Order: sequence, then structure tokens, then C-alpha cells
Amino acid sequence: MTREAVADGIERLMELNPLPALFYCTLVIVYKKYPSLDSFLGNIVQKVIAKDLSSRDEITRKAFYRALNSLKTVAYSAILTKFTMEEFEEFLAYSNRTETLSALKEFLPTLSTHQQKNINEAIVNMIKDRDEKKDKAKDEKDHEKDKERERIRLDRRDRERMTFFPIEMSRPPPQPVFVHHGFVGGVTSCAVVNSEGKKAILVGTGEGKCELYDAETHMLLRIVYGNLCS
Repeated sequence: MTREAVADGIERLMELNPLPALFYCTLVIVYKKYPSLDSFLGNIVQKVIAKDLSSRDEITRKAFYRALNSLKTVAYSAILTKFTMEEFEEFLAYSNRTETLSALKEFLPTLSTHQQKNINEAIVNMIKDRDEKKDKAKDEKDHEKDKERERIRLDRRDRERMTFFPIEMSRPPPQPVFVHHGFVGGVTSCAVVNSEGKKAILVGTGEGKCELYDAETHMLLRIVYGNLCS
């Protein structure tokens, strides 16, 4: 059978009212066997939509929407330019909603300016809104990945520090060995010395004194030199 004969047969079937569910299955089979009839089949889909979908029974409507899913780009122009928002929502209910909206979004720029003006604004907003939400979700996901990578990097850095500098990392911070206030003229020098078998702290002051303090009690042991009467 030639494609012309097939096309003529479909035109004759279009005269049926109502169109049977089997008719929509026929459209899919014809497209698979004669893909060059894509433009013709696209026009047929537009004529079917113009026949008023609301008058069909549920089984026939289901067959029609499933046929549109199988025809894909052949039917996309008619879906976008001829469907009402209610019909579009019903069509999505019989398809993979996410994949279909994504495919329609990619198909949209292929339509002429005139065709795009004929698309229901609510349908356009649904397609674009989904794309914007997808981009926002992707940005948030990328941000979370960046935060996780930074956390891993800092953890690795800390582990490397502990590996190469274990003593330094575990050593407590230095503490003052001697705290004393009231040195006249301030402290000019300080040293830990051994005095009579015990540790002592030798302090030189700006007043010219050199005083010796017990390292543990911090009590003044004696004035090594300076004002011996103080």
C-alpha cells in the first residue's frame, strides 16, 4: 500500500463521528511505518482536537492521549497551539509529566512566532515555571555539593596536620611560669635558675634590682643585688 493510499484512508476515517478508539492506534501504526507522513499526521491531530474532545467517552479519550504520547513531536505543535489548559492537564495525566514537559520546553522554540502567540498562556507558564524550578533546584543542589566538598577538604587538612604534627597538635598551649605585679620600673629580664638545689626565678627590674623568687610558691627568697633594705 502506498503512502497516498494510506493518507486517503485516514481522511475517509475522519468522516466518522464519533471517531473510534482504534482510529488513534491506527495513527501510531501509520507513523511507524510511514514516518514521512509526519506533517500529514500532525494536521490530522489538529483536526481531531477541533472536533471537540469533551464529547468523547473516557476510553476513546484515553486512546487519543496515549497516541499523542507515541507520536511525540508529530503531535507537539497541535498540543501546544490547540489544547485548552484543561485538556493539557488531562493529557499530562496520561503521560510521564516530567519528561513530557521537558520535551515540550525543548520543542517550543521550533514553533514560529505566530504559532507561539496561539499557545495558551497558562500552558507556557507551566512549561517555563517547571524549567525555572528545575534550575533553582539544580543551583541549590550544586551549592550543597560545594559545601560538602569544602567540609571534606577541611577534614582532610586536619587529618594531615595530625599526621605530620602529632606532638604539636596534642601539646597544651604554653602557660606562664611566673605571674607577679608591682615591679617598679617593670621587668627587664627573667631567668629560671637553680638555687640551693631548687628551681628559682631570677628577675631583673627597671629600678636596678635583681630579685630571686621561689619557682613554686613565687615568694621572694632574697634580693641578689640592689636596694637591700627594701
